[in-house]
Amino acid sequence: MQVEFANLSQLIWTFGVLCLAGSIGGAMVGATLVDVLKSYSDKQRKQPTREDVG
Repeated sequence: MQVEFANLSQLIWTFGVLCLAGSIGGAMVGATLVDVLKSYSDKQRKQPTREDVG
C-alpha cells in the first residue's frame, strides 16, 4: 500500500509539472507568435504597394 501511494503521488506530481511546463510553453509560443505577426504586419505596411509605385 505504501508503494502504491508513493507511485500515485509521484504520478500526480509529474502530471502537475508537465501541465505547468505546458502552460508556460504555450504562453511563450503565443507571445512569440504575436511578436512575429506584429513585425510582419509592420513590414507589410512600410513596404510600398503596387498602387503606390504605379
